[in-house]
Amino acid sequence: MENQEINNKILEIWQEYPEERGENIPLLYPNFNKEAKLLFIGCNPSLREKVKENFKFNLNKVNDFIEDEKSIQQNEKDIYFSKFIRFAKELGLSWNHIDLFYYRETKQGEFKKKILKNPKNKIKDLDDFNGFGKAQISLSLNLINEINPKIILVANAFSSDLMKTLFLKNNKLSEEKGHHFIKMNNHN
Repeated sequence: MENQEINNKILEIWQEYPEERGENIPLLYPNFNKEAKLLFIGCNPSLREKVKENFKFNLNKVNDFIEDEKSIQQNEKDIYFSKFIRFAKELGLSWNHIDLFYYRETKQGEFKKKILKNPKNKIKDLDDFNGFGKAQISLSLNLINEINPKIILVANAFSSDLMKTLFLKNNKLSEEKGHHFIKMNNHN
């Protein structure tokens, strides 16, 4: 799946759910590194001041959104991405990053109200998401398969719980190795 294709699908979700998204601009992806073996997964993009001040959802500014995201991800001084940059350099691996959701919100409680039918309930499966949340998480799960990383590092507790619930249903933690193994696209 090329990034233009994924970004178009994200924009389709934004068009389909105008009430839920409000004026919020979605996360749109710059090109992925097709050779990357490492994938970092977050929950949702924070609503950074620069984004809050300069952008409201506007289809005419899509390229601006993508360029802004690219510069943030490549910034070695960025409070969030700098950890990924250092970690990948230490391993000598190229990397990609995705969020499971594209809605920008810094407060996780407010964010959950946008994507879940009942934010107070424990998530058991995709039916616990409202349409806006389900459309985003479904697209992200497909995107993970398309990227087909060798290593996935989940960098958020809520995202980690979701991945265990939705992706690792029948997989147990290897006590000996200290991590999960999952099979994707017929690869371990």
